[in-house]
Amino acid sequence: MPNTGFTARLEQAMEQVGMTQRDLAETTNINKAVINRIILGTRPARDNEITAMAEALNVSTDWLLKGTHSSETNDPQDKNIDLKKAIEDEDVLLSYDGKPIPDEYAEMIKKLLS
Repeated sequence: MPNTGFTARLEQAMEQVGMTQRDLAETTNINKAVINRIILGTRPARDNEITAMAEALNVSTDWLLKGTHSSETNDPQDKNIDLKKAIEDEDVLLSYDGKPIPDEYAEMIKKLLS
């Protein structure tokens, strides 16, 4: 059975970080035989397995599944946020320490950044 996009990306990510199937199995706590069957295409990966593999390989689940975002990492520090755009975007809910930022504070931040 030929490699699907998912399995090809999985193997590519493993190669990029120098991980074998055994390494991936140990890192993710997924049985090596299961990883082998996923790569061979004889068994679909479950959601929790995809998440664990993406984290172990430092790629996003979107990239692993669909090839989008060019192997973007899961590290939140690698994600840049444009505060001006975030504050101006009404669909973005701003919060600090898990608590919503009041509108008047958002306006103050906006003025400070201008």
